[in-house]
Parts: sequence; C-alpha cells; structure tokens
Amino acid sequence: MITLTRGNNANLSRVINSFLLKASSAGPIVMVRLPMRKQASLVEQKLAEENGGDDTWQWWDTFRCSVNFEKRLCLALEVASSDCLPDDASLKRWLGEPVKALVINTRIYLTNKKGFPVLPRSVQDVVRPFICLDVQVIIEGRSHGHNMCNYQQYLAHLWNTSRDDDPVNRYAKGFEDFLQAPLQPLMDNLESGTYEVFEKDPVKYTEYQRAIYNAIRDKVPDDAADRDKRLTVMVLGAGRGPLVRASLQAASYANRKIKVFAVEKNTNAVVTLLTQKEEEWKDEVDVISSDMRDWRPRPEDRADIVVSELLGSFGDNELSPECLYSAQHLFKPDAISIPTSYTSWVIPLHLRFQSVNLVYFSRTHSLYVLRRLGPSSRPSCTTRCVSSGSPRGAPWLLTRRRTWCASRTAPTWPSRSRSSRSSTRCAQTSTTTGTAACPSLPSSTASCTASAATSNASSTRTS
Repeated sequence: MITLTRGNNANLSRVINSFLLKASSAGPIVMVRLPMRKQASLVEQKLAEENGGDDTWQWWDTFRCSVNFEKRLCLALEVASSDCLPDDASLKRWLGEPVKALVINTRIYLTNKKGFPVLPRSVQDVVRPFICLDVQVIIEGRSHGHNMCNYQQYLAHLWNTSRDDDPVNRYAKGFEDFLQAPLQPLMDNLESGTYEVFEKDPVKYTEYQRAIYNAIRDKVPDDAADRDKRLTVMVLGAGRGPLVRASLQAASYANRKIKVFAVEKNTNAVVTLLTQKEEEWKDEVDVISSDMRDWRPRPEDRADIVVSELLGSFGDNELSPECLYSAQHLFKPDAISIPTSYTSWVIPLHLRFQSVNLVYFSRTHSLYVLRRLGPSSRPSCTTRCVSSGSPRGAPWLLTRRRTWCASRTAPTWPSRSRSSRSSTRCAQTSTTTGTAACPSLPSSTASCTASAATSNASSTRTS
C-alpha cells in the first residue's frame, strides 16, 4: 500500500509502473491510499494549487494515467473525519473506481447509550454504498477505551443490515461492472448455463405470464359461446421451456384450453424440452426441433398467440424483427404477438474502471494498426499487409497485431539494384495481398487498398 499526499507524483508513478511491468500478470496488487476529500486551510489550499489541486480524485486520476492504467492498481479510500465527507456527486464518482478497501479511523466513532462505538449517521451514508462492492475495511487508530473487537462487530452489523435483499439485485449479483459480448443465439447454440441465468430473472417471466393470460381472455372471453375452443400458442425460441410453463400456467388461471408448440433450433435445449414433455406436459405441448423460419405447420395449426423473447441484451443482437418477419407464415391473420412492440434505450454513461478494461482489451486482442516503414525497410508480415503510395517512397503497411500471418513463408525478392528492388517489393506485396489477404477489413477499406495496390503495380511496370 502506498499513500498519496499531493497531486504531483511523477517519480512515484514511474517507480510503480516499472515494478508492475517487471512483475508477472498474476503478481502483486498495488493499493493506493488517499482520503475521499482533502480538508485544508487557506495556506494549504494555496500549496495544493501548486501541487496539482486539492481534489483527491484528480490526484488518483493523474497517478493512474502516469502508471499507464495498470489493472493491478486499486484504491483504499480513507474516511478520516466526519467533518470532511464527499458530496453526492463526488461519492458517485468514487463508486465508479476500483475501490478495494475503506480505511476508517477510530477517532470518528461515537459512543452510543450502551457504551459501544458506532459511526455517525453521515459517515454511515458514505460507507453504505461501498458495501455492494464487497470492499475490505481497515480499522486504524487507538482503542479509546473499547475493545478493538467492538469496532469489528459494529461494522459486521452494519454490513448485514445494509445489504439489499431485492430480487433484482440478487439476480444481477456478480455481473456488476462486467463487460459482456452480446449473445448471438441465431448463429450459436447457447449453453445450458446461459439459459439458467435467463431463467433467474424474477420479473420477466411473471410479466410474460400476465400478458399471455390477458391475450387468452381476449381471444376467448367469458361470455363467448365457444369457451371450450382450443387456442394455439406458439413459443418461438422456447429455450429450456420457461415461456412454455408460463403459457400453461396462464391457461390454467384463465380456465381455457390451449395447444402449445415449442419451436427451438438448439438441439441441446430440445433434449430438455422433450424430457419435460414426457414427464410433465404430455400432449399439451408439441416440441418442434427446427428453425422458426423453415418450419411449415398445417394450416389448422397456425398460431392464435405467438410468444417470443428474442429481445437480446443489447439492442437487437438476437435479430428479433428478422426472425419474426420471416416466420409470419406461422401466424393466423388475427394472431396476437407477445410482445407487440418494444423500445431499445441508449443511455450514455462513463465508467473509468471499464475504460481501463477497454484499453487492455485493445492491447490483447487482434487489432489492425498502421505502421510506417522506411524506404529500405522490408515488411515483417507477408500475407496480411497492404501497401499504398506515400511520400518519400515509404509505404504504409496495414498489419494485424498478434495474429500476424496465415503463412510464415518469406517472399523471394528478385535480384536487382537496391532502388528497383524496393519498388518491386512494394508492387509484389500489393498485388499478392490486396483484398483477399485481409478478409477482416471493411469493404470501403478493402476497395481503397485494392485500388492503391493497382496504382502501385502500374507505376512500377511503367518505370
């Protein structure tokens, strides 16, 4: 643990950066200790302006940038005084940082009527938001006539009474501040564990069941003459069957008869559906192992109610409109679709902790980078490079980091003079790679590089 006492820590950041670079990726974690808010007199404020200001978050941000956004750098925030606590905006800003510990001094404790140490209400309001982050607590200072275990017991009581038992928070536990790649279930078959996470949602399937119940009552109202009519409900993308269970439960509450078709393309999930059909659903459910766009039911089996949950976790990554539009042959003309509409909201936010993760993502994954070569330099990559004309005869090479080339065979250069060899090298690289050599390039970039390669080749032939 290191302590920051000012904003200018250039030498310290250089030492820490050098230490972390030499250590392994699973090496030690450096904890940076600094107060949440700096309490200073007028003289200290003038000195603070000379040393980088008195905003301790700026101290941390400057230090983190100087250490090159190292992921093994975390925070230990000090709660030193009840008279110097951060405001709501500053507190929310700290909550977006990698806080791993809180340092609480015993001098800010009060003594209650029973003679035990407790934290003031204002300090409790600051400490409680960090409980969901599972931070550690460091108690420092003199005992002030109390047993040190009393301080620890009080904090344990505060932790237990402050945890939110909301079902939504329980469902999201473990996914805070976690970047996830959007799923693509149309292309990939999801695993059973992924379906299990979906089914833990305490709100979604309750609302689906309520919507299905209302749709059944609309199709067959209480005063209808054909109350014994059997409705056809199609669950498109049934997964492991939560929407099938919701449909059967809604029909039971509405006292109506339904026939459910569970359409699922994932063969692994179909096994689970067939097991539930054999053990629970019997003839009430037919399991269809097919893509919803390809299945062709009998005309009398077309759907009165269509249920799907192809909304996705980000926008439309599960291709709901494309799939349902191609599955309209399954609907009756007056069919009800659940959901009937949905809206995706995009909210801008900034979390510096995840910005650091994105920096590391860009460093460790395959990215295309531009690299300028000198006139006499030879390409270090043979099949994944594209050259174009540039000033002073120095080509720009578009190379792919970490996944260098499909073939590591070095090209054979013709034996000519140095100047002609250099120009021929560019022409050969351009003509042999081009668009086919970089399949991951966007179409606009590929067309530009192909045209540039053609121009280089023609100019070389002319010379």
